[in-house]
Amino acid sequence: GKLWCTAELDNAALVIDPATGGVERIDTGKAAHWLAISHAADKVFASCKTSDFVAMIDRTTRKVTAHLPIPDLAEGLCVSPDGGTLFVCAHRTPTLYVFDAANGGLRRTITITGGEGRPNQLKRVRVSPDGRFVCVSSLIDHHAAIFEAASLRQIASITTRKAPMGFGFAQDARHAYLCCHDDAVVLEFELATGRVTREFATASGCEYIIAYQ
Repeated sequence: GKLWCTAELDNAALVIDPATGGVERIDTGKAAHWLAISHAADKVFASCKTSDFVAMIDRTTRKVTAHLPIPDLAEGLCVSPDGGTLFVCAHRTPTLYVFDAANGGLRRTITITGGEGRPNQLKRVRVSPDGRFVCVSSLIDHHAAIFEAASLRQIASITTRKAPMGFGFAQDARHAYLCCHDDAVVLEFELATGRVTREFATASGCEYIIAYQ
């Protein structure tokens, strides 16, 4: 029943009660940018992209319980559909960090292959709704990668149009979509292979797909 968001310029996460308009501030220590929630683990995660950590917050007590280290600055993050795994992209290197969402333990550090690996990528990461695939976009490299979630093996490397950002997933569980911000197009691709099946134009600056039929 609460709305969570980040307040980057205030170094905080905010908990908003829509019914009363009340706002509770949680100090994250640095500029919190992206946010993800694990209801199963009762945790909230805020990546501080100008700093080398993700703030882990207890959803019940509203306290920061740990700083998960990301040596190359924390960028995009997401939680798996079952709430058990946290994925975090590094900002300066082509690296994907995999954490246990319940205790914050680091499970794996994975190098993303296929792009040039230039720094300051503004990377995004999403897990498909069925939990089978992990998708990562790298804006400056015009690149996307697909991982098999169970093995964390990279199964595809996609050269995209300019400035890939947010992902969306089709109901058929076989296709996904990627917004290419600077070229104003969306790519449709196969999750199992990375093969681009079509693209369609949008207005300039497309960033995320929220819903579609």
